[in-house]
Amino acid sequence: MIEDVHVPLQKISEITNRKLSFVRFLARNVDIEITNEHVSMDCALQLTKMLCIKTADTDEVHELREENKQLAHDKQAHELAVEFLKSERKALKEKVQILERQLEQSEGRTDRFEASLLKMAESVSHLANNRDVLMGQMLWQSNWHIKQVGEKEVLVLSKPIKN
Repeated sequence: MIEDVHVPLQKISEITNRKLSFVRFLARNVDIEITNEHVSMDCALQLTKMLCIKTADTDEVHELREENKQLAHDKQAHELAVEFLKSERKALKEKVQILERQLEQSEGRTDRFEASLLKMAESVSHLANNRDVLMGQMLWQSNWHIKQVGEKEVLVLSKPIKN
């Protein structure tokens, strides 16, 4: 048997469909001597045998890979949801700003309306408090009589109240 034949780890990796780093790791763990990324023929056969044996672990690895794919899919869905929520939050913040401006404008109109209503209430209050005096002045200063113009009666003031 030829003992001097060496097999590259890359070839073992290709044959077993495993990553080169995994093949190198397994060789070191089982104390196989690696020289310039090559191993002896016997060691290469041992490594190949170890890498090709299907065990329950490989089924578990397969399940874990499937679970990992599902998790990656879920992560992507969550990232999209987060982006959607960010855009919704931004739109709602803009709407809040618009509504705050509208509220400020409405409050300004309300303040102006209250001020004019207060002035009107003061004027009505002044008229109510001084109605006897004002009516007396109007009657004393003004004269009136009704005059017939055509078929209508017209009120005529002879001495109107001065401003």
